[in-house]
Amino acid sequence: MKTNTFVPALFAAAAFTAPLLVHGQGAPGGGRPATATSAIPRPAGGRITGTVTEAASGKPVSYATVSILDASGKAVNGGVAGDDGKFVLPGIPA
Repeated sequence: MKTNTFVPALFAAAAFTAPLLVHGQGAPGGGRPATATSAIPRPAGGRITGTVTEAASGKPVSYATVSILDASGKAVNGGVAGDDGKFVLPGIPA
């Protein structure tokens, strides 16, 4: 009679690796060094939405220009609000 050694070996491997997986998930940063996260590319899926209003009256400002500036003052994203003052700027990195 043949014995199957694959199944016991699979259970043994799972028994030894499960504590390592649990420990890695519970550690701050998922068990990775803090510098490892800076190398991970982030999707540009964020967006900024809002309404441009006049400070005094609170009325919406139609077709206002909205810009996002970097630290040097250069525009990196922008758009124009609608006739109701509402705007959406897609493609903002997280």
